Amino acid sequence: MCCQVGCAMNCQFCFTGRRGLLGNLSTAQILEQVLVAQKLLERGLEPVADVNADTHADTTARDAGPAPGPHSAAPSPASASPRAAPRPAPPPPITNLVFMGMGEPLHNPRAVFTAIDVLTHRRALGMAASRITLSTVGLLPQLQHFLHRYAPVEAGAAVGDEASSHGSNINIIISCGILTTLAFSVVLRICCIAISNFPLAVSIHAGTDELRAAIVPSNNRLVLPLTPSPSPASSTTPAAAGELESQGGAHNGGEGGGSGGGAGADVLRGLAALTSVLARHYPRTDRRPLRAGRYVLFEYTMLGGVNDRPEDAAALLEATRHVECSFNLIMFNPFPGTVYAPSTPERVWEFARVLRAGGRIVHVRLSKGDSGMAACGQLGDVGPRAEERRGARMLPEARALAAAAAAAAGAAGAAEPAGAAAL
Repeated sequence: MCCQVGCAMNCQFCFTGRRGLLGNLSTAQILEQVLVAQKLLERGLEPVADVNADTHADTTARDAGPAPGPHSAAPSPASASPRAAPRPAPPPPITNLVFMGMGEPLHNPRAVFTAIDVLTHRRALGMAASRITLSTVGLLPQLQHFLHRYAPVEAGAAVGDEASSHGSNINIIISCGILTTLAFSVVLRICCIAISNFPLAVSIHAGTDELRAAIVPSNNRLVLPLTPSPSPASSTTPAAAGELESQGGAHNGGEGGGSGGGAGADVLRGLAALTSVLARHYPRTDRRPLRAGRYVLFEYTMLGGVNDRPEDAAALLEATRHVECSFNLIMFNPFPGTVYAPSTPERVWEFARVLRAGGRIVHVRLSKGDSGMAACGQLGDVGPRAEERRGARMLPEARALAAAAAAAAGAAGAAEPAGAAAL
């Protein structure tokens, strides 16, 4: 589902990011996408079923001959009904939703969080929390706010408030030391299972701060204080959501100086800040199979010669070593004016092999809809004035990476015929 018109994150390989941010969708507009999609499913089945039933009834009436006389046997109640054919089954409801499409969900937190609450409320649309995935590039503190409301309980955190905040009215009563350590661990596990967990997908695209900052500029804005302090992430009031939304405005355009490394001993920056927050809620356990909502799905777009080398895969394993996760390798979908090229199949499978050797679950997502500019990273119309918008600027570092990749690919292509001629 889309949550914005355009996007301000300015990921250098994304056609939507080249458009810049044109506006936020309201909660009603986000929910309308679900309702319209369900209505289209219903309308797609009903007319066909009615026409077939009418045609079948007319044909049966013509083949039956003249109407029976007054002394004919009375028809049975079943045959007397005008439409004896069973009614078609209703279309299946929409069961899975992903906040992905166009826009950054955590850049429009007020509308997105309210839409999630309506989608899952038992007196509204009543969808299962495990069927709704939020895909984000990772913005702090908006991500912390989402995790406190919808994600697993932090290791060592109090269970009562976290569980009751999303409808799992579980009270743990410890009296006079009667509850043993074993029993407490069983109860704690039951509590964690009962909490509604929303699957989280994080667009990571690199394993080092230098590379990620070049192709995902919002990485420069990730800062996590190491000293505990009151945070709006623990509040769920509309005012807190509005405050987070205003803080998210600093990401508009996603540009800024400084590297993703740690500048100062009291803060974490870049990937270190992002993975620290994720590891707190999704600590690595290596349990199989992975349960929905209990791990992070890292999305990784494969850019030829930029981030698809085996050493890039090793860096990705190192950066995410403390997070329970799986990886979704996405084929890059080119668009007019792009400076990048897709990775070769050989590079993709070698990259996946390195990740699997590190004990991770890896999926390779093939492109769908790329012929009509409808695939991942192709949504949006750049327009003639795109370069004037802040979110559409191409970073010099990104151009340098693409140029180096193209030069390397050209050199390899020129060397291959020469080697073949020598043979």
